[in-house]
Amino acid sequence: MITFLLDLRSSILDETSKEDPLAIEAEINIAQTVAKILISTNPVLIHDAHKFDSIKLMAKRLLSGDVHHELLQYEGLLALTNIATCF
Repeated sequence: MITFLLDLRSSILDETSKEDPLAIEAEINIAQTVAKILISTNPVLIHDAHKFDSIKLMAKRLLSGDVHHELLQYEGLLALTNIATCF
């Protein structure tokens, strides 16, 4: 599922400008979905490449201050905490 979401993100960014408001909103939604998956999934079961791509995505969109909902930031931090437990 994470592979699909990261591929979807890449295809959206390939088709639109990185500064397009709809592309940014889509990227935030994808980051939130990835975070929710990573909160409840054992990080050992996820490939390292997907972990690193997910960390970059969440840091860029959920933790950078662009998001005005604290719940999104909280979910991003929970996901990062879960990923950190496997290193």
